[in-house]
Amino acid sequence: MTSSPAEPRIIEPLPVPLPVDSECDVIVLPREIDESGVARYHDTAVDLVKALKFEGLSASFAHGSEEINWLGEKSVLQYTLDVVIGMVSAGAYDGVKALLRRRHSETPVRLRITRQVSTEAGGWEWIELDGTGESVAQALEQMHR
Repeated sequence: MTSSPAEPRIIEPLPVPLPVDSECDVIVLPREIDESGVARYHDTAVDLVKALKFEGLSASFAHGSEEINWLGEKSVLQYTLDVVIGMVSAGAYDGVKALLRRRHSETPVRLRITRQVSTEAGGWEWIELDGTGESVAQALEQMHR
């Protein structure tokens, strides 16, 4: 049975650094920067860079390991993946979809992405998707046609 795609929602930009001039396909971004300047990443992103590389993408965290603080949250809905990423290249979509389908197909996922938009003003668009890994992968497929 095929699930319907997750519904993309435009969200307010998160106050985190953006993937400017990166040579990577995907930049894993922090959820927030605390008042002392430490990047706080959700703990479900711990092995995300390695997993994205397995899918054939070049990927990195926006911060070095000494600048990262891992954030674990317990909530009613436990996400197996709850991350913020910058989609830097067009190929990033295929790799992220493959990762979601391979590792998180039937589990709850919340993915917040930012991507450059080609408008006169330029800039970055922020989108949130949540659902099963498969439904989020389907939404990414529709967004990148």
